[in-house]
Amino acid sequence: EPHGYDAKWLIGGGIYKAGQKKIPIVGNTQAGPDKIWFDMGYPAGQGDAYIDFPANDATYGLMVVGSSMDPYYREGEAVIVDPKAEPMTGEVVVVRMHDDEVMLKVFTGIRDDKVVLDSLNSGYDRQLRPMQDVVFIHQVVAKVTSAKIVKAP
Repeated sequence: EPHGYDAKWLIGGGIYKAGQKKIPIVGNTQAGPDKIWFDMGYPAGQGDAYIDFPANDATYGLMVVGSSMDPYYREGEAVIVDPKAEPMTGEVVVVRMHDDEVMLKVFTGIRDDKVVLDSLNSGYDRQLRPMQDVVFIHQVVAKVTSAKIVKAP
């Protein structure tokens, strides 16, 4: 169980009871260039949709918009993001910039005070961004298909 997540839940979507939490979807991650963070403006811990997932209190969900991470992360799906996890080279991350641009990318590393970010879709170029322009880099711990996203009552 890497990172404390149940492999059966991740692979097959079974029912996971211990530590289950309703993770609010708080905004969108634009999986493409020149896209802006969209915060839905809900109070902390609330949203108009949520994902049932074993998680810590800081975990949040974002909708995927765009195609830079196709074929694995598709528009209309969501990612579960754990801001407490330390991103490692080769992992998928959400990066938010000071101008509110947000990207779903593969974290390739930090070189010469620039963060290096790649896309899964080969039609997109590598991104090199100055670290001083970065608000945060949060690790994506799971992908959620649209069928697992529950609209709040």
